[in-house]
Amino acid sequence: MKIFFSVGEPSGDHHAAELIREISCRCPHAEFYGYGGEEMEKAGCRILFPMANYPLMGFLQIAPFLWMFWKLAWRARKIFRTEKPDALVLVDYPGFNWWMAWYAKGAGIKTIYYMPPQLWAWGGWRVKRVQRNIDLVLTGLSFETQWYRSHGVQSEFVGNPFFDKVSRKPLDEEFMTTLRPTGKRPVAILPGSRMTELKYNFAMQLGVAKLVHKQHPETVFHVANFKPAHVGFCQAIAEKVAPDLPLTFQTGRLSEIVEQADCALMVSGSVSLEMLARRCPTVAVYRTGTVLFFVARYLMTVDYMSLPNLLVNRAMMPEFAFFESTWRYEHYIAASLNYWLSNEAARQLICQEMDEVCRAHNHDGASEIAAQAILKLLGQQASTTEKKLAA
Repeated sequence: MKIFFSVGEPSGDHHAAELIREISCRCPHAEFYGYGGEEMEKAGCRILFPMANYPLMGFLQIAPFLWMFWKLAWRARKIFRTEKPDALVLVDYPGFNWWMAWYAKGAGIKTIYYMPPQLWAWGGWRVKRVQRNIDLVLTGLSFETQWYRSHGVQSEFVGNPFFDKVSRKPLDEEFMTTLRPTGKRPVAILPGSRMTELKYNFAMQLGVAKLVHKQHPETVFHVANFKPAHVGFCQAIAEKVAPDLPLTFQTGRLSEIVEQADCALMVSGSVSLEMLARRCPTVAVYRTGTVLFFVARYLMTVDYMSLPNLLVNRAMMPEFAFFESTWRYEHYIAASLNYWLSNEAARQLICQEMDEVCRAHNHDGASEIAAQAILKLLGQQASTTEKKLAA
């Protein structure tokens, strides 16, 4: 059995890697190849192109790479027609993956969308592409499943693998003790996984941190960078904008930083689910370009941009999305963080609320359930070895 993967985001790389491991446990003879990232490769997938290194958003970012994307899609089309893989598994990354689904459908290949794009939030008309070209949608949120089914799409709720990631990841206890020096209160800063997000948001986040530190001198700030290359970029900004602010920069330490933080300032994204799972009071921000801001406002059909807020349909995590001069927003954002730092009862209350929401929406074993659903669609039986282990 051969399965082709198309993944273009770092978070998708992780989810796909876990899915590959689960399918391998059940079908040791399965082969995996396609477009993805390093984690998928470690899980046993033959990477034809490192697509996860190109987490692009908006036409201006994508435009210089259109020729590259066209060649990759055409290459996949040839593979679908000549090698006939048993399935194509897509993970998020709409735009490019719509073409992949179309080509797979034309070749008669079963197509599964795992962690699909949030069509229910904006651009709902795109569901027509799902209806035409996708055989099965595996969702991470229960209301997503109902939304797709209401549009005539075969969909199954498997849960969000972010919760599995949090529950299974071992934390470096020794390192965490260094994040909270005696008498200090750590605040986490998450500037995003894309360089564009850093360019638009990090200086603003430092402006907020300066305001918070002025009111709470006991605070220290830990920046959770996604890549080593991001550290140098952020450090250069910090030297100009906030040279006296007590800052540390880390990569690969997001979980420890969030676990120890009293509160956090986050660029909105899928990482919001980890903030929820770790019960960390968080303010979500997203500063972007003028064109993208107004396009998003026009297309959005929901009231919130953060998944935890969508789960409860209210601003459990205060949100700030904007594009213009940031000084007044910095004061509003800092006020939310200062409130939690000044009022421990209020901070504990939001932690308790996040715990209740997490318990209500957590669904263990997302990758396992997704693997089983894919094998069922393909008419494959789990190996005898896997069944014995499961028993």
